[in-house]
Amino acid sequence: MNKIIQNFNELSSDKKDKAISQLDYLKENKLIKEKTDAAKFFDKNSYVVIKDFISKEICNLLYEKIKLSAKNLAFMLHYEDYIKKEIKFKLDKNVTFYENIDQIYGRFNDKQALGDYSKYGDPVFDTLLKINMNKLEDILCKKLYPTYTYHRLYTTGTILERHKDRPSCEISATVCLGFDTSNLNEKYNWKIYVEKNEEEKGIELEPGDMLIYRGCDIDHWREPFKGLNHAQVFLHFNENKDSFENLNDGRNELGLNEFFRYLPFLKY
Repeated sequence: MNKIIQNFNELSSDKKDKAISQLDYLKENKLIKEKTDAAKFFDKNSYVVIKDFISKEICNLLYEKIKLSAKNLAFMLHYEDYIKKEIKFKLDKNVTFYENIDQIYGRFNDKQALGDYSKYGDPVFDTLLKINMNKLEDILCKKLYPTYTYHRLYTTGTILERHKDRPSCEISATVCLGFDTSNLNEKYNWKIYVEKNEEEKGIELEPGDMLIYRGCDIDHWREPFKGLNHAQVFLHFNENKDSFENLNDGRNELGLNEFFRYLPFLKY
């Protein structure tokens, strides 16, 4: 009790009873919340695993979307010169279709996972961040400010080097959306590793499971991937209410592509 009410042990019996009554009222009316077990674990360890955060049906939908997006981008890049020529010839106008293709359709040149498909701020995934923010706030018992999402389709041999994240990732959540390990003759789950106070922890996530972690504070990494593909989405938030320059990662709205990070806020 004294962790919630300051100087509780120093109060008289009458004042203790009054304080407890007021506290009960606040709890009943949800004006304050007791910390969840997940919040307590997160505060102590800087990470926590939440099982089945997203339904298997939604995960499968998003997994298939990512695979299709990767296939479509590979097709466009393969026929880039041909498409540029055809558009210019038929429409008689300058071709701008490919100038910002990585911001609009994704990329294969992310240095953290070179050769794997990834995309910043997709409207579908930024929507996922937005509609689940209150749920995450309830789990962590913290006020969160949205920054951005990023998703990847990892492939065979990919290594995610040990690293910490940039300032827009004070609190990050990574969700497993699906994977294909049909090339292996054994049960295999690609672990993500975190380190806190020199203790390393390997974490296995099934589709729908989420790892929440302090991306700027703790190292995280993955060893070489043995399967065919593995899809993850990262939901990034800030906790510091003074970091408003990072609200939406510098974009006017969620869902805008990375180009808008480098523009001043536009009023309309």
